[in-house]
Amino acid sequence: MTYYDPFLGLWAAGQPALASGSEHFAVQLNDTLATTYHAASDPVADVQAAFAVTDFSDTATLPGAGTVPLNVYNACTLTWFCAATDIHPTTAGYTLITRAFHDAIP
Repeated sequence: MTYYDPFLGLWAAGQPALASGSEHFAVQLNDTLATTYHAASDPVADVQAAFAVTDFSDTATLPGAGTVPLNVYNACTLTWFCAATDIHPTTAGYTLITRAFHDAIP
């Protein structure tokens, strides 16, 4: 699988530069993972796409933070990062990850 980026939630905490840097790192990691998996002819659950990690263009309203990029909204609502500084997914986040695996496995 590729990975989501909970540290995008730093944007909502007033650290947009750190959130952007985190996204850049996550994309590099995920590109490396996907290349490796594809070289081995393994399917890849695209969790990065499911969490819209690279989407700074679309926006959503995040309670307590106002209008934020979609990837930030997802980091805050699909993980516990913004609520409890916990990088693990919420139930909704785990459900999205499960769907990404379902879509990837023939």
